[in-house]
Amino acid sequence: MSNKKYNFDPHELSILVVDDQDQIRKAIRRVIQKMDFKEVIEATEAAAACIAFESHRPALVVCDLNLGQTSGLSVLENIRHQNLASDIPILVVTGEAGRDDIVKAVDLGANDYLLKPFQADALEKKVIKLLEEFTSPGPLLQKIRATEKLLLAGQFKEALVPLGEAAALDAKNLRVRYLQAFTWMKMGQILNAEKTLETLLSEQPGYYRGSALLADLRLKKGRVGEAVALMAAELEFNGKQPDRLIQIGELLLEQARPQEAIAYFRKALLIDQRLRGALLAMGHAQIKNGNLDKGLYYFKRLRRYYPDAREALEAIVSTCERVKDLRRAEFLLRDERACNPKQTDASVLLARVYFMQEKLEDAIAVASELTKSGEADEASLIMAMAEIKNDHPREALAALENIKHSKNMSYIYRLMADLHLQLKNPVKAEAAAMRSFASEPWSEHALLIQAKALTQTHDHAKAAFILLRATMLGAAADAVSREIAEAKLALKKRRAAAAAAKPPTRIAS
Repeated sequence: MSNKKYNFDPHELSILVVDDQDQIRKAIRRVIQKMDFKEVIEATEAAAACIAFESHRPALVVCDLNLGQTSGLSVLENIRHQNLASDIPILVVTGEAGRDDIVKAVDLGANDYLLKPFQADALEKKVIKLLEEFTSPGPLLQKIRATEKLLLAGQFKEALVPLGEAAALDAKNLRVRYLQAFTWMKMGQILNAEKTLETLLSEQPGYYRGSALLADLRLKKGRVGEAVALMAAELEFNGKQPDRLIQIGELLLEQARPQEAIAYFRKALLIDQRLRGALLAMGHAQIKNGNLDKGLYYFKRLRRYYPDAREALEAIVSTCERVKDLRRAEFLLRDERACNPKQTDASVLLARVYFMQEKLEDAIAVASELTKSGEADEASLIMAMAEIKNDHPREALAALENIKHSKNMSYIYRLMADLHLQLKNPVKAEAAAMRSFASEPWSEHALLIQAKALTQTHDHAKAAFILLRATMLGAAADAVSREIAEAKLALKKRRAAAAAAKPPTRIAS
């Protein structure tokens, strides 16, 4: 549908604007709003832009190439590598200093560009031109877009109708054949999808989208070697895909081929030296290749680029633990703490490393600094474990009671139950054990602790019942048979004592 001013209806279309500068973003929004578009979606960095594109599926993307810490090129890549709706028009915006990037952007599929500073009417003309071209397709493209729209909505059977009409117009069209394979895949007809793609690639080996989809299908079947070969073929024709390079490297790493993996991670880092996933994966690959120093270097480099990258520090700790050199992890974490005192994750990991080295007082000292930070719960658990090793049950219990949220509250409650038993508080121990079981009702461990607490309160009947439930959940019968026998014996003795204490019944004469 068109209106009086354009060959399209702006009320039905939304536009995504990506720019990290508020002033520029607002200026673009004002121009678009005056044109009466349905919606203007805004994003300030690449990751948010990609999420917005997935959720809103705009008719046009206006994207700055310089997004501070990220690049608009990654937004462009993400859109152009979509299985569906990858031909959405993209208008890139760049300053004078970014002219060289225009060539890269065009290579990646940008439809047009606009140099800063720009006039409102220049932006408006570009938007109109791109949307008129996009919304006035020929019959074949109309059917293709109708198919993609239904596929995006999950209406796979319905998509077969316009897809069949597209095939009638041009059965050899690469995009039509790709969509046929994609639809078969979504409908669960994997063999049909594979055969379609195999035929397509035998005729057009350079159609990288076909290679990519067939690689994904092979991967789902666990045919990793074939998948890697197809991905490599895909990259021969479309090599600027850092995510794909990382994926191939990770698959090679799983197959214990670290040297080959390193080559792919290196290619990804040549595209963008700050790629978070590539830096982490490269570190692991270097270590698996026997180069510990290089591996730790990449973890440290990741942390340098991204001060919030806890995964880098976790990798350092797990690596040093594996090679039995926790002292090295300690030094690195101390340095990190000194350089970035506001990043408390380094402190909590240092406390953990101290604990692992049996430096309990150091662990407690560092963890105690974090009681009012975002790491308070993990720090409290480290303090509690250190106090348990110090044989200080009261202090350990106090630390555990400070934990508000944990991924494993069942374990926390079990520890508390054990400590209450040590402190001769069986009633509190039973309550904590019941909370542990409520958090993890498939585990027998809490029931065993609860039974001990019930035995101390002389509730032998309930203790025997709880022990039987524990065996049903997996507790070894041999391990609890003595406790069950003792509970039954104690119950029998108590009943006998009660019967003996009962006065004899008088028989009326």
